[in-house]
Amino acid sequence: LPTGGDDRTSGGNLLGRWAHVSSDDSNLSLQLYYDRTHVSQPVPALVINSLALAPAGIFQDDLTTYDLDFQHRFGLGRNHRLVWGFGWRLTRDRVANAPALGFSPAQLNQDLIGGFVQDEIALGQNATLTVGTKIEHNDYSGHEVEPSVRLQWSVAANQSVWAAVSRAVRRPSRIDRDLTQGTPPNFVLLAGGREFESEKVTAYELGHRAQFGPSLGTSLSGFYNDYTD
Repeated sequence: LPTGGDDRTSGGNLLGRWAHVSSDDSNLSLQLYYDRTHVSQPVPALVINSLALAPAGIFQDDLTTYDLDFQHRFGLGRNHRLVWGFGWRLTRDRVANAPALGFSPAQLNQDLIGGFVQDEIALGQNATLTVGTKIEHNDYSGHEVEPSVRLQWSVAANQSVWAAVSRAVRRPSRIDRDLTQGTPPNFVLLAGGREFESEKVTAYELGHRAQFGPSLGTSLSGFYNDYTD
């Protein structure tokens, strides 16, 4: 496919992080992040069967991102190690569409707000159960929940087995919902839409690890993934 010329990308970012250790099993961290990116992309004409549906042009995008992330780790009693946190991300997207490629709307502000909690539970001397969940809210699909459960058991001094069940989500992106190939008043060949939903997977995992002396170790794992949407 012809590219129409060279892409040009520029920008910069700034990151600040603060951490505080209260004890051997307790610490806090706070991170702030800012990013500014400019993209200029020559887009060739949209031509189908020698018919020019949209002329060539320049697509430009200015994306500004603000991101806040907080995490707290601590022990609870003798058998629990917890970690929790929350985050907020604001993106400001400003686009100058090319005749053959663009986004609608051309200006868009979006919020991504989320939190998570995880508990690592010691089940006696040889087993650990880890349970947790992540919850997010985005402007495209609303609330998304991603829980997980993981069990690890040391069956012997040199062998362990583990199993896990988890759920993951790929939420809609600006490309899925807002991209247009050909922009009004030109002919629009392809357009994203609100019908695009989050893609989901439930993953089941099972594994075994063993160490047979200092020079030989084995790892065997299997998984089954169930995808929807």
